[in-house]
Amino acid sequence: DDAIKAHPHDPVARNGRAEVLKALGRFDEALKAYDETIKAHPHNPVARNGRAEVLKALGRFDEALKAYDDTVKAHPQNPVARNGRAAVLLLVGDYDAAISSLAKIVGNTHEDWIARHITGMAHLRRGDLISAEEIFVAGAVECPFVASRSYFESALAILRLRQKQGKQARALLEKTIGLASRPEMHLLLAHTCVESDDLDAARLALDLATVRVTSAAGKVRDEINQRFLLNIQTGHDDEWLFNREIEMLIAA
Repeated sequence: DDAIKAHPHDPVARNGRAEVLKALGRFDEALKAYDETIKAHPHNPVARNGRAEVLKALGRFDEALKAYDDTVKAHPQNPVARNGRAAVLLLVGDYDAAISSLAKIVGNTHEDWIARHITGMAHLRRGDLISAEEIFVAGAVECPFVASRSYFESALAILRLRQKQGKQARALLEKTIGLASRPEMHLLLAHTCVESDDLDAARLALDLATVRVTSAAGKVRDEINQRFLLNIQTGHDDEWLFNREIEMLIAA
């Protein structure tokens, strides 16, 4: 706020404020902040991508896809818009379109690795476990960016759970997880713990996962807690939980 007062026409300060609001889960305020920046700087790709990300987080996928389409049209080489668009295509179930939109990615930048992760998640979501595993294993070993590498490891853990290999999934997560790790990793660890009947460890992992109740991660947390720890019938099966875990990683 102080930076905006000092430099009211600086899009960097305005985008920074909107990003903080988004990180705090104050999505309506973040959306308004991005809209104000776009009104003043209509061609600013950071504001446009940020706005699309907020729409995606709110579950307004049609609007998010249009927002990304507009940014890609104006900035065809923008990798953030490219990846965001593919992620939304995955979330709405258009897996082939998500994969084909990222098919020519061969670089080694941070955004290139994110593109590979999204491609793997699309393969996983449509049931092509072999292609997904190939991408996740390569990313977990070869990705030079530590933060991005954890996404491949988390995705590989979901794959192992899908293959009924809970012990391997737990070992994979425990190798890299820490108290400050992303909440999604703690939630996946909780799932692997209940698969091995280690309910105390599952409760501890859930306690370390602070998430918004209405988010995909919040739905995963509630499902694990109610179905496995409280023995409450949720009406959901393993396939439902599997799909919510994929959405959780894509939305993270």
